[in-house]
Amino acid sequence: MIVLWFTRHIAHKFVWRNEKMRLKIIFLPMQRKFVLPINLNAFIRSLIREHITEFGSLCEEQVYGIDKSRGKFNEEFDCYTFSQLHIPHRQIKGDQIVGEQCEVSLFVSSPNEPFIYCLMQALSELDKVMIADTPFSLSELEILPPLTIVSPAFFSCMSPIVVTHPSDFEYIQFALPQDYDLSKYLSEIMRLRYEDCTGVALPEAEIQLQFDANYVLNRGGKITKLINIPNPENGANLRVKGFLAPIILSGDEKLIRFAFDSGLGVMTSDGFGMLESLGAPV
Repeated sequence: MIVLWFTRHIAHKFVWRNEKMRLKIIFLPMQRKFVLPINLNAFIRSLIREHITEFGSLCEEQVYGIDKSRGKFNEEFDCYTFSQLHIPHRQIKGDQIVGEQCEVSLFVSSPNEPFIYCLMQALSELDKVMIADTPFSLSELEILPPLTIVSPAFFSCMSPIVVTHPSDFEYIQFALPQDYDLSKYLSEIMRLRYEDCTGVALPEAEIQLQFDANYVLNRGGKITKLINIPNPENGANLRVKGFLAPIILSGDEKLIRFAFDSGLGVMTSDGFGMLESLGAPV
C-alpha cells in the first residue's frame, strides 16, 4: 500500500525504483556560492527529524520510533544513519566549507521501510530545505536497489565509525582502532541495537572487524578522526572520536546486514557509521 501511495504522488517528479532501504538525495544550492559549517552532523540530523515529525499523518503503517498518540519522533530511535554531505569542488577555509553551484548529495539508510518512504514523501513536498543557514532546492530523490550482503563483506565508510566501551568514568570512552577488544565492543553494541530495533535477540551473534591493511599503511596508521558536533540549541560542542577506513566485516550475517542498513557502531542517527558496500573482499 505504501509503495502504491508514494508512486501516485511522486513518480512524476522523482526517480522511483520500487525498492527499499537506502535513499539518495540530490540538493541544488540556491546561491551561486555558499558557505556551510565544516561539521554538519547536527544540521542534517535536525533536517531529518524536523520532517519526520509528520510521519503520523503521512503514513498509516506502524513506524518504529513514532509515538502516534503524541505525534512526535522518539528521541531514542536510532535505526537509521546518514552519510556525510558530498560537496564537489569544495574548499575548506577554517571551520567553514565554501562550495559552488553544483549538485550536493546525501544518503539516508534504515532497515525500517516506512521510515525511508515517509521521509521521501515529506521531503518531496518542500520547495526548499535549509541546511544551517543555506537554502537548497531538491533535485532528485531516489530509492536505491537493495544489495545482497554476505560474510565476509568489504565496505568503505560514508561517515566515521564510532565505537564506545564500558567505563567507570562519567564521560564517554571511545574505542580506538588498535583496541584489542574492538570487535567485542562492536558485537555487543550491534546486538543491543538489533534487539531494540527488531525485538529479536541474537545473544550468540558476533561480528569481527578488520581494517584494510594497505589503506592503513598508506595513511601511516592515521585513520582516527576527531569531530566536534555543535549543538544548535546551546552552542556546546560534543567531541566525538571515530575512525574512517575501508573495513571487512565477518561473522553473523544478520548483524552485518543490520550494520549496512542502520549504521555500524553508536551514534548512527547523528550521522556516524554509514557503510558503502564494496562487495566481497579479494
